[in-house]
Amino acid sequence: MPNVGSLIYSGVIPLVKMYIIILFGYVFARRDMFPQAAAKGASFIVINLALPALIFSSILPAFTAANVAAMGPLSLLAVMYILIGLLFGVVIREVCYVPRNFWQGIVVASGLSNWSSMPAAVVMSITQSSPFDPATDPNLGISFASVFILVYHVIFWVFGLAHSLSWDYEPGVPQGEAANVRVSWREKPIGGFVWRQVLKIRRGVDGGQVSRCAGAQSHLHAQAEPGTTHSSRVRDEEEASVKAVGGILQDSVCEPKDSSDQSSHDQGPQTTPSALVPTQPEAPSRLRRVLGTIAVVVTPISAVVVMSLVIVMVEPLKALFVDFEDRPPWKGPDGNPPLAFVMDTAKLIGGTSVPLTLFLLGVSFARMDVKFGPGSGLPTFALLSVCAAKMIFLPIIGVFATRAMIAWGLIHPEAKVQIFVAIFVSGTPSALNQLIVASTIASGEKQSVLSALLFMQYMFMPLSSSVLSTIALLLI
Repeated sequence: MPNVGSLIYSGVIPLVKMYIIILFGYVFARRDMFPQAAAKGASFIVINLALPALIFSSILPAFTAANVAAMGPLSLLAVMYILIGLLFGVVIREVCYVPRNFWQGIVVASGLSNWSSMPAAVVMSITQSSPFDPATDPNLGISFASVFILVYHVIFWVFGLAHSLSWDYEPGVPQGEAANVRVSWREKPIGGFVWRQVLKIRRGVDGGQVSRCAGAQSHLHAQAEPGTTHSSRVRDEEEASVKAVGGILQDSVCEPKDSSDQSSHDQGPQTTPSALVPTQPEAPSRLRRVLGTIAVVVTPISAVVVMSLVIVMVEPLKALFVDFEDRPPWKGPDGNPPLAFVMDTAKLIGGTSVPLTLFLLGVSFARMDVKFGPGSGLPTFALLSVCAAKMIFLPIIGVFATRAMIAWGLIHPEAKVQIFVAIFVSGTPSALNQLIVASTIASGEKQSVLSALLFMQYMFMPLSSSVLSTIALLLI
């Protein structure tokens, strides 16, 4: 077994190569040598062409009917990481000061990670050296990372987390400087629910509550009648308290509806039963809704993953693309599988995915609007809490969860690549797609808080990723 020093070296050097490419992207963007239009076009190429090609060229030679079952435990881990991250975000939002127009943003940033690009880049680099097999493990690592990519896209786009970012910009939500006002925990979503439901503090109550209020007032008045054994000073205080409590009860929850409102309801037009029957939506609108949902689900990445898994499970189809043991005998004139040129093309295009993704990450850092300081209005404690949750506590949970799956037999103890991927993705920073979606929803608003959160995480990532990759290598 390699010593600790060599494992640390194996975990750090691939990350150093990655950050050199990120630095190039940052320098090019700062010197205006890579304009915004170029970055947008390059991002489109990565998401819709290069990354699907990389996934396709990795899944076919790496997955077999035997190891495709590894998708189940990895999918379970992916969902668990997201749910725990969302829970961290909710707790941080309720406890810490967060600007009003970032309440949902901090929850999504805590739950979703940059699985679209970062795991593939790191796994491809690290699995090319010991203790992995450089001939087979890089493709297998990309295949395992594609499971997390698929889960990420399904939860972010299909389950509505991308749409939920619009909650921070709905009418009535303060923006700009007005959003930086600190509010009590009672005005937060979960705190307000607890305050209303558990403590029974409501603005409007039914008639039964009104009668109980009246009974409470009469009981208080009865206790405050003269003739008790208390002194006159205590009796005066009780009477003053009764008047105050009675006024509050009458004004807040025991006040009847205004007579003019009641009369307007009595004299208003009667609603016919036919008007209460909801109208059925037209067929075209239903069809558009269904087609819209399908369009969100069927992205190039999800389509390629499903198609690749189908080809892997059907050996005659797989034999058209790659060589494997006990394959059907057909070959092309050159002795290779008939569609081997498709795999070669996918490898050529997919090879641009990792360096281009890292370059674009550096470009994104250069364009972030981040201002730290006393007058910045940033929720520093909340941002640090998110960084700690995603980069420290969630990886610790990921290590124990992976070890538990090994003990339960869900992950084979000798599946080095699967174990490494399962642990490493738990410490990935927040997804950069959130910045793109939020900027699209609120085109006139600066995403300074989100930019600061991303900046802090990615500046901490060299240390956290090096430590996490070293721990993962030690465990395998």
